[in-house]
Order: sequence, then structure tokens, then C-alpha cells
Amino acid sequence: MDNLQSYISEYTTQLHKGSIQKVYQGIMTFMSGLKTHLEKTYPNYITGGLYLSYMDMTYFPFTPGELKVK
Repeated sequence: MDNLQSYISEYTTQLHKGSIQKVYQGIMTFMSGLKTHLEKTYPNYITGGLYLSYMDMTYFPFTPGELKVK
């Protein structure tokens, strides 16, 4: 695969197989569960929204309450 069109074609093929969507859903489920667990375990920390945009970058802010007020 030497050019962009070849990469796009391969990406489209992989999307049609459905594995990419299942992995993405699994990552989002895990991160949502982690966020909930941390909120319950560390009530003095403040969590923000789960950032769902890119498959290679998923996060949520997790800040100590003392730092947040400063």
C-alpha cells in the first residue's frame, strides 16, 4: 500500500468486517466503567466528561478537589 487511496480502501474493508466498531465500543465501555469506579473510590476527586472522539485518544480529567479550587 503505497498511496492514500490504498489505505482508504483497506480501512473501508476493515470497517465492513465490524471488528473496529466492536473494539471501539469495548474501549468506551471500559473507560466509562473506570470513570465510575474512580468516582466512587475517590469521592474527593473531580472527574470531567469522557472524551470519545478518537480511537487512539480516549480520556477523562481526574483532578484532586484541592487542586481544582486553586
